[in-house]
Amino acid sequence: MKLYDIITVAVQGIDDRKEEIKTADRGTYKKIPEGFLIRYTENIFKDAPQVFTEIIISPEKTVTITKDGGIKSKLIIEEGRDNNCLYSTPIGSMDLTVSGERVAYILTDTGGEVYLSYSIKQNENLVSKNSVTITIKEV
Repeated sequence: MKLYDIITVAVQGIDDRKEEIKTADRGTYKKIPEGFLIRYTENIFKDAPQVFTEIIISPEKTVTITKDGGIKSKLIIEEGRDNNCLYSTPIGSMDLTVSGERVAYILTDTGGEVYLSYSIKQNENLVSKNSVTITIKEV
């Protein structure tokens, strides 16, 4: 199976309080009947449990991000729609609403780029506005 560099740049925050997080992981990528599938393992913090990430990008402008391991979650980002999601960490779980603002991508059989823009609310209170760019490059 071919390996790919999965480079993620995430910007999250509210107003002037924004934080940028960049990660570079190695994983797999392939076309599937539902769209495209990306799988990789994140090492978020030194000595922290690994997080296994699966991303499905569908032609209907929906991206499903499933995490398992040190963090358990299933976020559904769908352009123009709200989705209720559960986000679990070692210290507890939270019910969140993910409001998809933009889902755009240019993907081929050998890689490409995905752009997501969404906000997260908890109990109707805005937690953060987010943008994520995922770049997939064949190794």
